[in-house]
Amino acid sequence: MSNVETMMKLTKAHNLVLDVVRSVTQDIADMFEGDWTTNQESENHYIAHMLMAEYVIVSTAASTLKKKVDKTKLDLDEIVETLGRNPNPEPGITKEIYSNSFLAFSKKQNAEGTTVTVKDLEIELNKLGVDPSIIKKAIDNAERPRKGNTYYMVGASEGT
Repeated sequence: MSNVETMMKLTKAHNLVLDVVRSVTQDIADMFEGDWTTNQESENHYIAHMLMAEYVIVSTAASTLKKKVDKTKLDLDEIVETLGRNPNPEPGITKEIYSNSFLAFSKKQNAEGTTVTVKDLEIELNKLGVDPSIIKKAIDNAERPRKGNTYYMVGASEGT
């Protein structure tokens, strides 16, 4: 099988998954019944219903698929090691780990960097003799508010 044929099969598999998502979303959207006074109002409520249905389906699938992706990564590393190959990436380059006549498995690790925690910096500045009140003032001046995470939750309403 050629590279083009392999890619076509992978694209077909991807599209089949999306078709199932569209089909199931439409099945749930078709359950909608509206009795609003204007067509526009009914359409807006239908769109909200359809988007909630789509969100429930894709978020659940994404969660399940994310777990499957993580497990498959571990399984790939394990089988590659069993085959006598090193599954570890090298910083800054893309490294082919394994391939056959259909697919290739590569890893890329970003170049290594450094990080500094505020606490560690505070400790080191104290060791250098910087006045603690100056350190506290600098930290206070550098602080910025951080917006909390937003979680979307859609499920069956209690009216059903």
